[in-house]
Amino acid sequence: MIKILIAPNFEQDDENDQPKDVMELELVGHKAIVRTVCFNPVDPTILLSGGLLESNVKVWDTESGSNIANLLGH
Repeated sequence: MIKILIAPNFEQDDENDQPKDVMELELVGHKAIVRTVCFNPVDPTILLSGGLLESNVKVWDTESGSNIANLLGH
């Protein structure tokens, strides 16, 4: 499992702004230990991950938490 923490901008000085909570997103789909994660440098909503003893790279949408593709044969 991969956990992503989404933190609000704590530097805002808006007095009317209510405190915002840190949100947590879980990406579930690997069969073994996740060894590598990497955000796409062009689109930061895309995360790539690889697991131990798996022969594919998973592509995740970090806004929805869904596995959008599997790149086989890595």
